[in-house]
Amino acid sequence: MYRYIFTFVCVVVFSGCLSTKHYAGFVKAAYKNRDTSLAAPAGSISINTRDLPVMDQVVMVKKGDTYFIPALLYWGMKETFTCDLNAQIPIKIFSKVCHDYADSVRLGQKLKGMRLEISINTLPTQFVYTGKEDVIFLLVYALTLSHQSVSPVNKDLSITYKVYNG
Repeated sequence: MYRYIFTFVCVVVFSGCLSTKHYAGFVKAAYKNRDTSLAAPAGSISINTRDLPVMDQVVMVKKGDTYFIPALLYWGMKETFTCDLNAQIPIKIFSKVCHDYADSVRLGQKLKGMRLEISINTLPTQFVYTGKEDVIFLLVYALTLSHQSVSPVNKDLSITYKVYNG
């Protein structure tokens, strides 16, 4: 009898745990149907991203703080994942929007032969997933408090531009 109860408790407790591979799969799925193709560069606008780090994968996930407290009347669980998104994904989206907007306002004609260079120096591409659950056992009943959040890591966005004549 106790063996079945122990097996049931283990299945319930450990089936909710995420791994870095599962979490990376969630993030990749979010960008699977997103159009991240580069827009045809307008002759008068160029986007420079030389200072940004280069990654060969869509996302890199690192496991952070994790704990599990299996006390008699209280169970506490917490897990965090730090996620680094490939900077090229938001750059491609920004590039497409920037070129589309420049075409819609006829920026090329307004520059009158000059060239605009936009440099993206730093870009916030890191966020943290936190999952926390508290279970309080009250005789026959259990009270469960669950909290999940995704929050960005505080990092500045730094963009500079230069206008070249000739």
